[in-house]
Amino acid sequence: MDRERLKIGDLVIFDSSSIAVSKNAIGVVIGTDVNTTFQAETFSDVDWYVVQFGTMKLIVSSSMITKLEGDARE
Repeated sequence: MDRERLKIGDLVIFDSSSIAVSKNAIGVVIGTDVNTTFQAETFSDVDWYVVQFGTMKLIVSSSMITKLEGDARE
């Protein structure tokens, strides 16, 4: 995913290997400002998001998700 910032409400597909969340699960972005001190010092060039996948909420980086593109009627 490029450096385009996601917004709350954007739909994304989980695109990472994880036992807890199946690959290709669809989620919705519920938080966009998740920088902890560790993230700011170690991963300053990475965008982090809180995404709801079903009943599970995960903090994910932009490399772990792919934005679902919407319909052009907006």
